[in-house]
Amino acid sequence: MHSSDVLKAARRLRRVTQRQMAAATGVPQSVIARYESGAVSPSLERLQGLLGKLGVEIDVSVKVRPPGRRGNPHSQADARSLGYHRLIAHRLSSDPELLVRARDRVEGWLSGRSPFAGSTEYALAWQEVLGRPVREVARVLVAEDEQARELRQNTPFAGALTPSEIATVIRMTPESRPSTRRS
Repeated sequence: MHSSDVLKAARRLRRVTQRQMAAATGVPQSVIARYESGAVSPSLERLQGLLGKLGVEIDVSVKVRPPGRRGNPHSQADARSLGYHRLIAHRLSSDPELLVRARDRVEGWLSGRSPFAGSTEYALAWQEVLGRPVREVARVLVAEDEQARELRQNTPFAGALTPSEIATVIRMTPESRPSTRRS
């Protein structure tokens, strides 16, 4: 859980507005809003102080992983990509322009009008997927199989989300975890 989520949950639990919290802590409301949006992260000491004013304690523990037991950064990137595409899939039925732009982008890849770092295989696969009904396109966007994961890494939906939506997905994506189990 991120500090933004902890602070927001504690404030709401105590039924305190950002303005009330600012008055109680001496921290400007605009700063509290930035903490809660994830635009800025408070130091641990600042977070503990803010939570303390709400009568909430935070228990922090530090665990050292044995060498070679680091989380897989690719799994986190895949989780974020899936989160982005879940938002896009949700929006497809109400915003048909998303599909039109994605189809245009793929046509640009295939014709050479637009740069594409992936292989022609992915462009052709996207062309086939985007020719399907909207529900089918949405299903592929959120599928968790290997083929869908690879397609998402070469997405024609780049630019479909606002910076705020991207930041939300990043905040909501759990940190990558080690892929090996302890015995």
